[in-house]
Amino acid sequence: MKTSDLKNIINIPNVIELKNYHFKKRQIDDIHLFWVRSFSEVYHPKLAVKLLKLLQEDGFKVSLCMVGPENDGSLQKVKMLAKNLNVKVEFTGRLSKAEWHEKSKAFNVFINTTNVDNMP
Repeated sequence: MKTSDLKNIINIPNVIELKNYHFKKRQIDDIHLFWVRSFSEVYHPKLAVKLLKLLQEDGFKVSLCMVGPENDGSLQKVKMLAKNLNVKVEFTGRLSKAEWHEKSKAFNVFINTTNVDNMP
């Protein structure tokens, strides 16, 4: 396909201010997972806990921090799953963007477990 064949193209700019998200090269020896969303079924928060368990079973030293407010009862379900799988998860509740940006500096893998996103 040639560029000239593309006639119906719309450029949707990224609404995220990239200057607020700094790249930091990290050495990854241990895996520190960071998840940020509201606790809602649509975002599949249980998947993050299942991932933690699978990575630990595969012999990785891994931790998980989940940041976000309760939305639809999912938070208690996720906490129960973590307890049943015998994995430790840090739950922070709602944090401001500045607070979770600062907290994210201690983590080396950002995970997104949703099938849907509202960003273009």
